[in-house]
Amino acid sequence: MADTKSISYGKIACDYCGGLVDEIDAKNPFTVNITLEGIEVTFFLSPSVKRTFNPYNRRKTIVFPMDNIKDVSFKTDEQISKDVTLTRLLLTGVLAFGLKKKSKNVTNYLTIEYDLDGIHSDLILKGASIVKLNSLILKARRDYLIENPLAQPIEESTASNIPSQIKQLSDLKNQGILTEEEFSYKKAELLAKM
Repeated sequence: MADTKSISYGKIACDYCGGLVDEIDAKNPFTVNITLEGIEVTFFLSPSVKRTFNPYNRRKTIVFPMDNIKDVSFKTDEQISKDVTLTRLLLTGVLAFGLKKKSKNVTNYLTIEYDLDGIHSDLILKGASIVKLNSLILKARRDYLIENPLAQPIEESTASNIPSQIKQLSDLKNQGILTEEEFSYKKAELLAKM
C-alpha cells in the first residue's frame, strides 16, 4: 500500500508575487505541489544569487508542512492595496492619499499564511489556476485534519468577526472565485467556531 503522505493532490503552475525570503527568477516557472504532508513550492533562484555548493543548479524546493499553514484565502488587488496604503499612511502621513494609485482592474491573489522556521509570512500567488490550487489545498488540509485530529489549528479570530468573514466568502462566491462547494465548506468551518 502506498504511503498516503506522498500522494500528490495536484501540481499547479502559477505566478509568484511575494512572501519568500529568496530572490525568485520570475522568468522561470513557479510550481506548487500539494500533498497530505504539506505544500511544496519549486522555483528558480535569480541569477544574481550565488550558490557555492552548486552554482549551476538554480532550482530550489521549499516544503511548508501542513501544520505550519495557518490560513489560505483570496485577496483582490484592492485589498492588498489597502494594506500597502495603510503602510504608506504610517510612513508619509496625510500625503499618502495623494500617492494612491487609481485602478479599476481587479486581480485576484491567493494568499497562503504560514509559519516556517519561526517566521510568519504570507505567500502571495496569482494566475489562472489559483482557484483550483485553493480547492486542492482545502481538500488536502481537510484530509490532513481528519488523519491528524490533534493538529486542529488554534484560530485567533473571535466569534464576533465570523459573520464578516462569511460575508467576504459570499462576495468571493458571487464573483465566481469560490465554488458553491468551497463556500459551503468554509462557511460550515466558520460557523463551527461560534
